[in-house]
Amino acid sequence: MARREEDKLGVPAASWVGTEQQFRLLWWILTVIIILNLLDAIFTINWIERGEANEANPLMNLIISQPVLFVCVKTSLVGLGCYLLWGRHRRPMAVVSIILAFIVYYAILLHHLRAVKLEPIIAMLANMN
Repeated sequence: MARREEDKLGVPAASWVGTEQQFRLLWWILTVIIILNLLDAIFTINWIERGEANEANPLMNLIISQPVLFVCVKTSLVGLGCYLLWGRHRRPMAVVSIILAFIVYYAILLHHLRAVKLEPIIAMLANMN
C-alpha cells in the first residue's frame, strides 16, 4: 500500500497548490509586504507628527507616541503573520491571504503617496539640469 504524501500539518498532497517557481514568487511577495508595512509605519509616524493624520488601529494608537516601539511592534506583528502564512504556503487559503495582504498594503502605500506633495520634488529635479 502506497503511503499518502502529506505536509507537516497533515494536509494531503492532493490539496497542495503551486510550483516551486510560484513559491519563490510568493516568498518575494511576502518580503514586499514587510517592506510595504515598514513604509506604512514611517509614513504614518510622519503624518501624525505633522498633525495631519491619526492612527486608525486603536491598539497601535496606544504606542504611536513612541515611534521606535511603534515600528518594532508593527513590523513584528506583520512579520509574524507572514511567517505563519509561509508555513502554510501550499494551501490555497494561505496563497489567497498572501495576495490579499499584498493588495491591501499596496493600496495603503498608494494612499500615502497620494497625500505626498510631489510637485516641489519634481520641480527641484527638473531644475537640476
